[in-house]
Amino acid sequence: MNHEAKVIALRRMIQAVQSEIYSIRGKGAPSPNSNAHDQLMAKLPRWQTQLKGFQASVKSQAGLVQRRFGNSRKLSYPERQSMQSHTANVAGLRALTVQLAQAIMELIDAMNGPEVAGKVVGRRR
Repeated sequence: MNHEAKVIALRRMIQAVQSEIYSIRGKGAPSPNSNAHDQLMAKLPRWQTQLKGFQASVKSQAGLVQRRFGNSRKLSYPERQSMQSHTANVAGLRALTVQLAQAIMELIDAMNGPEVAGKVVGRRR
């Protein structure tokens, strides 16, 4: 997947998660015994798995940029420009993965409360 496709996919996922958050805040969390709750609970692991995949991809891409360009003092001007462009792309993707992780945490907060969200995602608050 190229850079633009990753950006589009991450933005769509963020929008989907935020849409669920707005729905829950407007209507309240779905009843645990309802189809809506089951559907939402099926989406959460899928989003978390996709997030982990994007995080691994970004980490790999950052390593490749570092490996490819190495010491920036020895690079020519076009090579430095390329390195800066690749580094900016990695930073942008990293920021989007952070936004997605925060949106997932916010969704879990909206559904269950903040103390449950920290346990589900694996972070302490």
